[in-house]
Amino acid sequence: MTTRTADPSPHPDRPHRPALSPHADCSPTPDRSPDPSGSLSPDPADEPPVQDSAADDVPVDSPARVPVRLPLGSLLALAVTSFVTLLSETLPAGLLLQMSADLGVSTSTAGQTVTVFAIGCLVGAIPLTRLAATLPRRAVVVGMLVGFVVVNTATALAPSLPVLLAMRFLAGLGAGMTWALVPSYARRLAPPHLAGRAIAITALGSTLALAVGVPAGTALGQLVGWRWTFGVLSVVALGLVAWVRLGVVDLPGTPRAAGGRLSDALRVPGVRSVIAAAAAVIVAHNLLYTYVAPYVVDVGLGGALGTVLLAFGLGSIGGAVLVGAYGDSHLRRLSVVSTVALVVTLVVLGTVREPALVIAAAVVWGAVFGSIAPLLQTASARAAGPAADTAQSLLVTVWNLAIAAGGALGGIGIAVSGAATLPLASVPLAVVAATVVVVGRRHAFPR
Repeated sequence: MTTRTADPSPHPDRPHRPALSPHADCSPTPDRSPDPSGSLSPDPADEPPVQDSAADDVPVDSPARVPVRLPLGSLLALAVTSFVTLLSETLPAGLLLQMSADLGVSTSTAGQTVTVFAIGCLVGAIPLTRLAATLPRRAVVVGMLVGFVVVNTATALAPSLPVLLAMRFLAGLGAGMTWALVPSYARRLAPPHLAGRAIAITALGSTLALAVGVPAGTALGQLVGWRWTFGVLSVVALGLVAWVRLGVVDLPGTPRAAGGRLSDALRVPGVRSVIAAAAAVIVAHNLLYTYVAPYVVDVGLGGALGTVLLAFGLGSIGGAVLVGAYGDSHLRRLSVVSTVALVVTLVVLGTVREPALVIAAAVVWGAVFGSIAPLLQTASARAAGPAADTAQSLLVTVWNLAIAAGGALGGIGIAVSGAATLPLASVPLAVVAATVVVVGRRHAFPR
């Protein structure tokens, strides 16, 4: 340390048509029945497809067009948004020694820059998502990116630790809303049968941030210093502001009545099961991942830490690509396979000491991690329907709580029995996650 979204119409995969009743049914079915206001839905065959350019935006005050293909330019911009967001969170992990020396504090104290970012995510995800619910989606993304430019620049110029921590907290607030907004935005931009692929494309940005961005940022920090590294990240975010503003299709916000309350999302069948599965799988993952370095040392593979992390990173990219290709048509099957594979992988990591087997298990572990985020985001939004934005913000909150819980439990495990026992300690939680997925065949993870 991706989906049906909240929308003014009962079919949130399509943008709002303000010329009609705000509840008009615009689904492409032969039988067009009147909505509660008496309006008939138009024939979607009469409408041209959404194009992927700023000139072909779908503004709030003009007739919308049904998407018939993936707007790859828009989705790639959202993927880079995810990349910048996660890199803003995790970059200090590779720069702690430089930051602590420059600020005159201990490494553990400098590590609190990651902690306060996570706290910002926890605090901001739900209330900020609700606050921005009625605003056009592109404007919200642009606003968040401008915020990253400001706070990352202020981070680079921070004269003291308190100022630095304050900036990191503000960055976390924006990140919490980003994680809630981007998956649902991506789904609404895509045709219904490709919504999962759209979410997976945007999730690939987060995967690449971990697999490539953090190592690259760490190397850059060693060359030019941690302050200049954050400065470069601000420049990237500034360029992304222009890309999103000029090249991403716009969509309207949602009325506050459309599932905006937390209780609305929790009452929807399936949402609680998805949240429970997410909590179990992320605690299980982070219980080990937070302490992967001491684990590798304890099992006698200290010199192979870089190889293990590389294997994990490559696996995570593969998992994200797999979900992008098959997540729409095989959501349940992939969810079951991913959670069961996590159980098996943790058992292997907890019982074998052969380097080749550990590295192979790390590849599978990474594939599970790379696939699980878009799978859970897609399942959450499908189950939540009009309450999808709120459900995503709840998922973000639980996700960050699970990260913190995994780190805390892992610390206790190391103190009690050593890092080598952490994989087996994670197995019961992974079994819980797999059980929830298998049982949730009706609403949460349907066939």
